[in-house]
Amino acid sequence: SNRARDFISELQGDTGSHADNDYINQGKLMHQVLSMIRTAHDVPHVLRQLLTEGVITDRQRQQLQQLTDKRLNDPRIAPWFDSSWKLFNECNMLTRDDSGRLKVIRPDRVMTRNDEWVVIDYKLAKYDEEHVVQVQGYLHALQQMGHSRAKGYLLYLLTGRTVEVTPEVES
Repeated sequence: SNRARDFISELQGDTGSHADNDYINQGKLMHQVLSMIRTAHDVPHVLRQLLTEGVITDRQRQQLQQLTDKRLNDPRIAPWFDSSWKLFNECNMLTRDDSGRLKVIRPDRVMTRNDEWVVIDYKLAKYDEEHVVQVQGYLHALQQMGHSRAKGYLLYLLTGRTVEVTPEVES
């Protein structure tokens, strides 16, 4: 399919060892799956869709099912993928940079219920302080929109590590 061709060409842009690329590609595929679901119950359907479109092989489908099951059954992560949230997956947000120019930011998953907001950004496997700064930017944008009860998290897809991100304190 066209979708498979586009995804494969994106993956082929990676460099490094075959094992490293497989690891990175698995993370990218899992990111794709999570961006397409609302709840954990949606995973099998999304994996079948990706298989039908030729984006993944049956072997990859099985591996992704196991990995997503492992992540989404984690008690820290499972509540983010239940049906109690209003969800904004991969939605653009408008904000201004330090010089006042308009910019578009795109968190992976934003959820709300009862005036509480949660931002989750998916990463592959290695923690980086830049990831924290990125999520702090999302939290700042939500606060500018009047959503003061906002929390942020980094979810490292391949390791299962979660990092809570607190809003940047302005001095």
